[in-house]
Amino acid sequence: MKHLFSPFRINGIKFKNRIVLPPLASFLINKGGGITSETIEHYRRRAGGGPAMVIMEACAVSPEGIVSINQARIDDDRMIEGLAAIATAIRSNGAIPAIQIHHAGRHTPAKVIKRKPLAPSLLSCPTIRGEVEPLTANGIQALVDKFASAAVRAREAGFDLIEIHGAHGYLISQFLSRYSNIRSDGYGGTIAGRTRFAAEIVREIKNRLGADYPISFKISAQEFVPKGLTVDESIDILKILVEAGIDVVQVSAGNDATPEWICQPMFMKKACLVDSAYQVKQALDIPVMAVGRINDPWTADEIIADGKADLVCIGRGLMADPQMPNKAKAGRFDEIRTCIACNTCMESIFRKGRLECLVNPYLGREEELRTERAEKPKKVMVIGGGNSALEAALQISDEPGTTVTLSYRSNAFQKANPKNVVKVDEAAKAGKIQVIMTSSVLDINPKTVIIKQKDKEFELGNDAVIICAGGILPTPMLKQLGIQIETKYGTA
Repeated sequence: MKHLFSPFRINGIKFKNRIVLPPLASFLINKGGGITSETIEHYRRRAGGGPAMVIMEACAVSPEGIVSINQARIDDDRMIEGLAAIATAIRSNGAIPAIQIHHAGRHTPAKVIKRKPLAPSLLSCPTIRGEVEPLTANGIQALVDKFASAAVRAREAGFDLIEIHGAHGYLISQFLSRYSNIRSDGYGGTIAGRTRFAAEIVREIKNRLGADYPISFKISAQEFVPKGLTVDESIDILKILVEAGIDVVQVSAGNDATPEWICQPMFMKKACLVDSAYQVKQALDIPVMAVGRINDPWTADEIIADGKADLVCIGRGLMADPQMPNKAKAGRFDEIRTCIACNTCMESIFRKGRLECLVNPYLGREEELRTERAEKPKKVMVIGGGNSALEAALQISDEPGTTVTLSYRSNAFQKANPKNVVKVDEAAKAGKIQVIMTSSVLDINPKTVIIKQKDKEFELGNDAVIICAGGILPTPMLKQLGIQIETKYGTA
């Protein structure tokens, strides 16, 4: 892991390692773009896990540029306070705070923004459809100003780097690509014409923030559609943007017609976009960030070791396990919850309007499930021998002063994760968990549990009891606790 955890610098900013959390929508934003305590806790957890830099999710620079009413915004000074809280949370937990600024262009529903979406040309989004409003030259200049004003707010909020979203079929990438830009004026046609809008944004941000303030540009180097961007064309675009002032580039792929390349599913190979990042790196004299199914530390370390990129963006991997960098650095590889690229996170956003993860139940619920150290040490009993019981016992036993008793039947561990069984055994030897094998649990209430071992009964006092009894409901006990459970067969 020596390559992945080697330091790096961009414009005087020191990176403690090569890991970057790229911008990923959290859907923990208030309607209207306001920051919540849930948003802050979400980013605090990610920053505390050990990445060098955390880039906050895409923030809209203008009201008509949002993709959702729950998208973060940076189009007004009143947003600065909330954004500053996120920057502070990221920095205080050891990571560089960065932020992405964004405009959806045609890639947003009219019902969300209450008007026709803006676009480079009279070409609708292929997935959303509906009429669009082509931007005039004056309209383009107004948006250049809005991007630059957003950048000023970002710096005032305490962010050390700004990323311009020029990928994934949103407004700037719509200008860059012949797939979506058929203008005949100075903002279309040639590569220089199609890049003009992006270059003007970069130059105006540099003009307002100074030459040393770092700017990242995210590009879809390949769009996989007719007349879409290719790596060679993207390199020509990036050369213009480097001259305009960008300091680092994140090399992504896909657009509004090829979303599978934006958030690659499990049937795509790991690090599937690294080769295009390497081509960009060979052609440019600025640092390159690779992205795309880089979901484990070994793959990330290999990318840096082979010189394919300078930084690696691990997005879904840090949603699945925000502590991945810390665990990898400490050599605790068997503890890493690896992203399986199932895209539950993406599906849950569209189906449920919130972020979920198949392997991390805390994702999107960090504030709700946050644990705080008890003022006085507590005695906790966990009943069960399956994965949930072992996981609960292990997590609670990490709290200083807490006494954990794990009660299970003789054959209960047979179906549990062997790794957790080993960890419980180690914790028991270290005196962190007391393991009791029982023949049955006779009675439960919030303070005491009566268990049976062979022919003897024991009453154990506790401050809390966690029941992980599996699929068969111990109905009488639950009723005694005043717990009512609704099932498809009736009320238990």
